[in-house]
Amino acid sequence: MKLMGILKISLLLTVLALAEDKEIDQVLIEIGDDAAAGYVSPLMNTFGCGMLSGLHNSSKPLSFYGLPMGISIASASVSFGQISEKMKTFHFKGDLYLRDIFESSVANSGLSENQKNDLIPRIVQYEKEDAISVFGSQTPDSVRLASLISDPDYYHRLFVAGPLDSNLNFALPFKGIVSGNWWVSLPNVTFFTFGFNEVPMIDNIQLSVSYLPDFTQNVGGMEMEFNIFNYRIQHAFSPYFPGLKNLPFLHTSFLWGHNFLNFKTGNVSFEMQSWTAMLNTSLDYKVSLFGAGMYMGAGLESSSLMIDVTSDYSNLGGYRIKSPSELSPRYQVGARVSLLMFDFWAEYSIGDISAYTVGATLLSFNGL
Repeated sequence: MKLMGILKISLLLTVLALAEDKEIDQVLIEIGDDAAAGYVSPLMNTFGCGMLSGLHNSSKPLSFYGLPMGISIASASVSFGQISEKMKTFHFKGDLYLRDIFESSVANSGLSENQKNDLIPRIVQYEKEDAISVFGSQTPDSVRLASLISDPDYYHRLFVAGPLDSNLNFALPFKGIVSGNWWVSLPNVTFFTFGFNEVPMIDNIQLSVSYLPDFTQNVGGMEMEFNIFNYRIQHAFSPYFPGLKNLPFLHTSFLWGHNFLNFKTGNVSFEMQSWTAMLNTSLDYKVSLFGAGMYMGAGLESSSLMIDVTSDYSNLGGYRIKSPSELSPRYQVGARVSLLMFDFWAEYSIGDISAYTVGATLLSFNGL
């Protein structure tokens, strides 16, 4: 199916930056479970933003040439935005697996394996307000090794009576792996949207569904697996209020959108859920085969993330964590142009992150 092929290509181009760096699984293992969610959240938020954008471009009930229903087929949108300074760092507070990452963090220490096991504490507590995230600098920050060791016994044996200089630098395990100043989301592809008008029980309701079954592709030597499912329900309520019903160009609606994304690369898998609930209004105008509209909306959004990391090459073990979901406000404003059987729209949204979105529908029999 041509649409499926286009979607797969878009997905692979979007994550190509990850494919160019084959260390994402190693980085997540070395930074540990206390840091993983904060480290990857900026990247996963862009995925969630793309899935939640492009869901609404009109509150007008769908109806094609007077029929009690309308349909849109093959709609696609993509979101993009600037990587802000906030997205480049995160607040870390937790365990550093000092002994296990010592070899890759200290150059030419000269310690034998037995000395490391005897002199280096395996775990230390550490806090950093601006730890490097997945979008941050690709050069790790360094600190004095002595500043990480608070245990007086370890400190004495390692620096006072031991072989190392207390000014020795230690490279923290946090480093960025996605370069550039702009992010691009995974594309949001909707296979169909059904809308009903003057149909008992389902009057003024729209239903959209998109589904991408499991597929695996090798890019840059990495196996990547995806699975995506989205749905949207929109209910226009202008027809129920006489004051609004008599305004021919003004339409209002409530929207619920929910998406599920599974993404696996290397030894790391992500399971993400995002949802949004919004009140929307639009001004819609149509004459013959041309239509245009402006729309805006406000509501709430939330997302949750599960990270599963397996390890088969490091002394460090794998882990499975779930980041807590948080509610945040979401606002959007946009414009639409419809011509013949095509719809085109562009919008700007402000939520957990800000984004620009452009989209199109290839076959629209919807009366817009």
